[in-house]
Amino acid sequence: MRKASVQLKTNHVDLSKLTYQGVINEHSITTIKATNNNHDKFKYGVVFSRNFMKLFNVDINIYSQELTHEIVKINSAVTQALVREVISHVKVNRSLDEILKSIGIKIPGKLNSSESEREANQISQRAYDKRKKEVLNNKKVLKEKFGINIQVMKKDNEIGVFYNKHSSVFFKNPKKP
Repeated sequence: MRKASVQLKTNHVDLSKLTYQGVINEHSITTIKATNNNHDKFKYGVVFSRNFMKLFNVDINIYSQELTHEIVKINSAVTQALVREVISHVKVNRSLDEILKSIGIKIPGKLNSSESEREANQISQRAYDKRKKEVLNNKKVLKEKFGINIQVMKKDNEIGVFYNKHSSVFFKNPKKP
């Protein structure tokens, strides 16, 4: 599953049964009454697909809800993706280029290569530098809010990303079959 986007509307006019990339089988207002004193309100129900639910049995669960608000406040989508990638680890000591590649920003090849010679999804050097600059411009926020330190690596003078698990992030191992 690459991504899931779910927008639920609970008004009685716009209800429909839709599948969201195999994640949700159906959704609708349920017959279960809400627990508050207003008896006209009913709970909204969502039935997730079996394959989506299997992820909770085999994939590690990462809890980072306390940081979500701070992540969303970052104005750069690339930096947001970098934060989500980094906080999903206990410890990180990697080059910025490696992390950008792992979030889907491919490092450009030869500077003079033609568009037809580039790999699929590979961006130009100029576009790559712009994405990298977006991350570097948020260096202070990354350090203060998430504990992500960006600095020159000693071994080869590349820009490195360093991180130790944030106190607001925790992991839960999957259920054993």
